[in-house]
Amino acid sequence: TAANLLSAAPNLNAQQYQSQKPNKQVLAYSKQLFAQPAQTLEMAIDSTKDIYSIPQFVAGGGWGTAFMYQNNSGKTVNILAELFDTSGSPLVMNMNSENEQNNFVSSITKELKPGEFYTAETSGNGNGVAIGYAKISVDKGAAVNIGVVYSAYGSSGNLLSRVSVPASKLSKVFSSGAIVNHTKNTGIAVANHNNVPLDLYFDYRDSSGKLIAEDKLQLNPGQQTA
Repeated sequence: TAANLLSAAPNLNAQQYQSQKPNKQVLAYSKQLFAQPAQTLEMAIDSTKDIYSIPQFVAGGGWGTAFMYQNNSGKTVNILAELFDTSGSPLVMNMNSENEQNNFVSSITKELKPGEFYTAETSGNGNGVAIGYAKISVDKGAAVNIGVVYSAYGSSGNLLSRVSVPASKLSKVFSSGAIVNHTKNTGIAVANHNNVPLDLYFDYRDSSGKLIAEDKLQLNPGQQTA
C-alpha cells in the first residue's frame, strides 16, 4: 500500500536519488495526478500485437475478477489473455463465461467480431485466495476496450462491492492519484513483464506537487506485487 511504501522510503536526498534514477524503467507515483501511462517499455515482444497489463487480479475467498473486452473496430480482432501467479509462472484459474463453465485454464484465446462484447469471471482455483496478473495481447492497432471488474461477495454470495479498472499498456512512467489518512489508503499493483529484473522508482508528492518521500523497489523477471 502507499502507506507501507511511504514508511519504507529510503533516506536519500533529492540529488542522490535523482543520480540513481535510470532514463528508462521508471515508475512514478503521485498524489496529484490520475493514472495515465506515458511511454511504452522497450521490450522484445511480438511487433504484430499491442500488449496490455492487468497488474493484479484476485479470486476465491469472497473475491472475483471479471475480464471484459469490447471490439470497437470494423474488423475481427484476436485477443489472448495469459494468467500468471505473483512469481511469473502460469496460473490455472476457473474462468466462467456465458458459454463456458468450470473452464480451468491459464490462458484464454478469443476472436471478437466487430462490435462484439465478451466477459469471463474467475471464481478462483479451489485453493483459497488466488492472486496474480494478466498479459493481454491484441492485434496491432485494433480499437478495443479491455478492463476488469473486481467484485467482493459476502458469505452467502451476496454482492458487497464492485469496481471496474481499465487495462493499461506497458509503460515507463506512471502517475496516479492517492489518498492516505487514518480512514483511507491507496494501494498500487505492479508487474514486471520483462525477462530481466526491473528497478522501480517511486516519487510521492502532496497536492501542491512537493516531493514528500521516495522509494525504490526491484522486481524479478515476471514478478508481481501490490
